[in-house]
Amino acid sequence: MLYIDALDRLGRNYDGIISEWKYITREIGADIVVIENELLFDSRKFKSMDDKGKLLEDQFLSMLAYVAKQERKKNKQRQKEGIDVAMDAGIQFGGPKKELSAAFIEQYKAWKSEEITATAAYKALGMSDNTFYRRVKEFELINS
Repeated sequence: MLYIDALDRLGRNYDGIISEWKYITREIGADIVVIENELLFDSRKFKSMDDKGKLLEDQFLSMLAYVAKQERKKNKQRQKEGIDVAMDAGIQFGGPKKELSAAFIEQYKAWKSEEITATAAYKALGMSDNTFYRRVKEFELINS
């Protein structure tokens, strides 16, 4: 028996939700109860109805998975709008940016003059490759 609080916990999208539900209930043979919609979604009720139960289960599942998908899209849109408002108000996300150090400039120049590889440069600086290249873009933008 698997209890979940909401149907959208089974997957990130419509197809994922349906495939997980069917895998758990039909292939594994476990039962699922969705606490949020317990009256509608208790897989034991559908099993007791044979073929008609499968048909009803598929219909309800499709409908609720679609609703969950639409809800997720709305939440993402609201989140984006909130982030845009915050950014317009001057709020910055992430940690404070570090200054471009003398060590970075030294490694950058050695890399650009092909004395060392980019890998050697970012490892010497203790950076990831993504951070190194992002900082390179910042440096080149400032110095162009």
